Amino acid sequence: MVSTRIISTSTIGAANHKHNEPTLKVELTPWDLQFLLVGPIQKGLLFLKPASSSYIQQLKASLSRTLDFFGPLAGRPATVEHGDGSKNNTSFYFDCNNAGALFVHAAADGVTVTELENGIFIGCTMSHVVGDGTSFWHFLNSWSEICRGLADLSKPPVHKRCFLDGSDSPILIPGLTNKQELSKSFNPPPLKERIFHFTKTKIAQLKATANAEIGTNKISSLQALFSHLWRGVVRSRSLDPDQETQFWLLVGTRSRLNPPLPEGYFGNAVQPAAVTLKAKEMLDNGLGYTARQMNNTVACNTEEKSRNFFKDWIENPKLTTVGNLPANAFNYQQFAEV
Repeated sequence: MVSTRIISTSTIGAANHKHNEPTLKVELTPWDLQFLLVGPIQKGLLFLKPASSSYIQQLKASLSRTLDFFGPLAGRPATVEHGDGSKNNTSFYFDCNNAGALFVHAAADGVTVTELENGIFIGCTMSHVVGDGTSFWHFLNSWSEICRGLADLSKPPVHKRCFLDGSDSPILIPGLTNKQELSKSFNPPPLKERIFHFTKTKIAQLKATANAEIGTNKISSLQALFSHLWRGVVRSRSLDPDQETQFWLLVGTRSRLNPPLPEGYFGNAVQPAAVTLKAKEMLDNGLGYTARQMNNTVACNTEEKSRNFFKDWIENPKLTTVGNLPANAFNYQQFAEV
């Protein structure tokens, strides 16, 4: 049993925040708001322990300077109630008030948290409403640059959110009658977590097999891996041959718009897309067939689909949770654009 010992906790604010100036208010788009009930992005990185004993202070100081560029990560979500009592609507935004980010320094006997016998593990949690996987790694890479002594970032974040077709902001969500409504509506199902490790060689083999089966070179490593996992789950469940099953993706939209979003766009720029196949159709036709359906679904997410997603979501807001996905759905929580 691994024991964990908390050494210290502290709240880290932006180093150069000016309290006498108006705070930045970041309005949220449908790409952001769809994740109000989705759990945070959580990832970690393992390093050899530095020779210097001052690395914790260095991490804190560099985090503070990095938050100068990433105001929403030092801020807090906020709501505004709209209506006269008969019709209640709620809007959401991020108040970049420099309330700070929680920094926990802990020690453990195994690879679980920050300080190990011969290394350190830096874990980071970010609300999915703030940004997607691309934004998550943008922040971590920027923190790394500041920690290494760079004065400026190679890719400064852009916090101006994209509202397609001039859609109004803030976006109003009806039916949230009080501030507890969100937490009450989120009842996650009992799930078990399993981690599967695929070597670089195995993934390359899957990609080669998928492309060879259908005579193409368009299938990516990720699509081949997802198809392999999906087929394995369907096979193990012994579904009825005519049972439809779905694989849900989050498809990146940054480069699909014209003009594309700025390189440093910080926020969410993904939208859901479902690949639907019958169990027999999938298992009888091989890995390449499934991967091609996935590839086609990703390719069909055009700028027009993004604009339709905005329009439809504003007219009929849908807050996604794992619990309201169909029972036959296989879900991928993205950490990079697909």
